[in-house]
Amino acid sequence: MTYTILSYEREGATPDMYWVELRGGCTGLLKPEVSGLDLLCENEYAAVAEFFGLKVSRCIRLDSGHFVSLAGRLPDCEMVDAYDVAEDNSFELYRGRISAEAYQKLLLLAFVDGVTLQSDRHQGNIAFCGNGSNITDLYPPYDNVACLRNSYSRVARLGPVGRSCTHEEVFRWLRSNQAQFGCLYDSYMSESFTHLAETLSTDSCEILLAQRERVRRCMSAV
Repeated sequence: MTYTILSYEREGATPDMYWVELRGGCTGLLKPEVSGLDLLCENEYAAVAEFFGLKVSRCIRLDSGHFVSLAGRLPDCEMVDAYDVAEDNSFELYRGRISAEAYQKLLLLAFVDGVTLQSDRHQGNIAFCGNGSNITDLYPPYDNVACLRNSYSRVARLGPVGRSCTHEEVFRWLRSNQAQFGCLYDSYMSESFTHLAETLSTDSCEILLAQRERVRRCMSAV
């Protein structure tokens, strides 16, 4: 598949990632396949996110060593890096600097990250839609690879105080501060979520259900 390089990903993000335009005009983020599981983890993350109503970038294989996160740039607005919105990856810093809709989607992203054990939600893979300082929406999350079997830490890098809490602590904060948390949590604990997990790879299913039980115990203990 042919592509044209548009720009390199911002300095400080994963090396060898850059925005490309594919034949036909679709744009996306080109990434190297590092672990052999990266493409699978990206698309299984997307399946979980969509279960909870969060649209994220799905990925397609480009060649044996690369894939592309397909999230075309939205018309009539700019893609604004999280680095340019807040000085740290903290809910309270984003709040008041982005629209209420964008903020609720950011909290939903943190919820999905906790479900999937996302360990690398840094400001290099969070972006917003807007014009100048008017941030109207969350850009469809991309570079979601460090989850499920690729997760390397239980620390949430997006949270109420940035990088210093676990996913379970983020869930407790969301319960007190996110209006939609009750419905999301009920869906998470439902048979429908179990059925979704069972459609994914065996390893991912086991990870998702083990994390759900861990979250259930944590929430019951408080």
